[in-house]
Amino acid sequence: MVSVFNFDIYTIPEKFIEKSYLLSLIDNEEEVYVDDFISSFINKNLSDMQEEELEDFIKIISKFASFYSRLRVESNKLLGLLILERMMDEADREAEEE
Repeated sequence: MVSVFNFDIYTIPEKFIEKSYLLSLIDNEEEVYVDDFISSFINKNLSDMQEEELEDFIKIISKFASFYSRLRVESNKLLGLLILERMMDEADREAEEE
């Protein structure tokens, strides 16, 4: 896909995660705050955009937000099922021991 922006929109979340992970390796006390990361990104990449460009950007990130939100919900459901299955297995083992 050809980017209409002067940055790769698809790597924004990746850059945030990488920065967070690298800082956690260096110093567990330091944290990358989403608000700070976004402010920096806006100042560097969005502040000079025209209205139409910004509207296009918002449409794209809205799709990302929807995708990641649904992925998080479905991942949480899967985690819940795995936890429930593990707990039921543990309960079965305990019942068999008695």
